[in-house]
Amino acid sequence: MTKAPPTLRATCGTNAGWNAHTKHRERPCMPCKVAHAEYQDEWRHRTGRNKARLYTDAEIHAIRNETSIKLQDLIHESEARRGALYCRVTTNELRRALGMEVA
Repeated sequence: MTKAPPTLRATCGTNAGWNAHTKHRERPCMPCKVAHAEYQDEWRHRTGRNKARLYTDAEIHAIRNETSIKLQDLIHESEARRGALYCRVTTNELRRALGMEVA
């Protein structure tokens, strides 16, 4: 069954608008998709349910000064992927850099 095209509502462009589209079995409009994605990102960050930990510049600087060259290289690679403000390092990447077994 295909979903109906979106109906424009007063709530479009918000997470509530996305919920309304879903409730009425419609495809969400683009502003609602963007609002829902931003809501999910904020919720994951607020609840700590994101897949990787986000580190601030101060945390990265402290880690850099206290870690081995291998970990410093990993942090540098992560910064290059994500940007200077935050870097994403997964638990498995940290385990590999420390020579630990990866699950």
